[in-house]
Amino acid sequence: MARKRKLVASASCVAQGACAENAIGRFSNLPDEVAYRILSFLTFKGLTRVGAVSKRCRQFHLSVPLVSFDSSCKPHRVTNQKRVRLMSSLDRYLFYRGDNRMQVFRIRWSFFTSEPASKLSDDHFRVFTWIHNAVRWNVEELYLYFSHGETNTIALPSCIFLSQSLRSLSVKLYAMILEAPSLSFSSNLHYLQLEHVKVVDERFFRWIARSCKFIKELKLLNIRGIQKITVESSSLEYFLCRIDKFDDCFHLNISGKKLESIDISWTSYESTSIKSLTIFAPNLKNLKWEGSLKHSQNLGKFMNLEKLEILLDFWGNEVDKVCEFLGSVCCAEVLTINEETMKAKLAATCAGPSPEILTVTPKPT
Repeated sequence: MARKRKLVASASCVAQGACAENAIGRFSNLPDEVAYRILSFLTFKGLTRVGAVSKRCRQFHLSVPLVSFDSSCKPHRVTNQKRVRLMSSLDRYLFYRGDNRMQVFRIRWSFFTSEPASKLSDDHFRVFTWIHNAVRWNVEELYLYFSHGETNTIALPSCIFLSQSLRSLSVKLYAMILEAPSLSFSSNLHYLQLEHVKVVDERFFRWIARSCKFIKELKLLNIRGIQKITVESSSLEYFLCRIDKFDDCFHLNISGKKLESIDISWTSYESTSIKSLTIFAPNLKNLKWEGSLKHSQNLGKFMNLEKLEILLDFWGNEVDKVCEFLGSVCCAEVLTINEETMKAKLAATCAGPSPEILTVTPKPT
C-alpha cells in the first residue's frame, strides 16, 4: 500500500513538472508585445523570478519596456543589509540590460534619516544613477516617488529636463523640497504631475511657463511651501489642482488660451486670510470646482463651456460667491451641482441673467 502511494506521488510530481514546462513553453512562444503586457503587471521581484525560468524568459526580463522598482519599506521592517541587496539587484539588472530601450521607469524609494550621512549620500547617488541610465535608454515615462524622514532639498538630475525622449514625468516627494530646474533647460514634456512636493518660490512655475513649450497636461496635488501658484502656458490643455486645508496656497492664477479642461478641488479652514482665484481660459469647455469658493474671484467670461460642475462642501457664507461664479458662465450644456450648491443658489437672488443651461444634473451626496 505504501509503495502504491509512493508511485502515485511520483506520478503526480512528474505530471506537475510536465505541466510547468508546458506553461513555460507557451509563455516563451508568445509574441513579444503580449509577453511584455503580462510582465508589466509584475513587481521587480516577480520580473526577476521570471528571468530565471528559461533563456527566452531572461530575454523578456532584460528587454521589458516597463520596469517598476518599489522599495518603500519602513525602517523597522527591513535591515540595512536587505536594502543593500535590493539596490545591488537593480544595479545588476540595469547593467545586464545593456542598451535595450526602456519606455516606462518607476522608482519608489524611502531614504532613512537614521542612516549616516555618508550612506544617505551614497543612496542618492545610486538612485540618480538609475535615473541617468533610464534617460540614456530614451525613457518616455518616468515616475519618481521618494520619501524622507525629515525635510530635505532635492534637485532632480538635469538629464531629466534635457531629455529629448521624455514625455511624461510624475514626481511625489514626501517632506522634501523640490529645487527648480534652470530656465535654460528646454523640455519636451507633454505631461507633468507634482504631488506632495514642497517648493519655496515661483521659479518652478516660471520654468513651466518658459521652458515647457509642449506641455498639455499639468497636475498639482498638495503643493506645500508657497502661497501663490501661477500657471501660464500657451500649450496647456488640461489642468488639475488639489489644495487641502493643510496646504499653504492662498492665490491661484491660471492662464492658457488652449485650456479646455480645468479641475480644481480647494478645501480650507474658515479664516480671515484673503484667498483668490484668477482664470484666463477663453476656450474652456469643462470646468469642475470642488470645495469652497474664494474671497476674490476673477474668472472672466466662459463663452464655450460645455460642462460645469460645482460641488461645494459648505454653503453658509458663499451665497454671493456662487452668484458671482455662475455670473462668469454665459452658457453650458450640462450643469452638475450638489446639495450644498443648490442651497446656496436658492438662498440668493442673483443679480443679472442666469447662464443658459441645457441640462441640470443633481450630484448624489
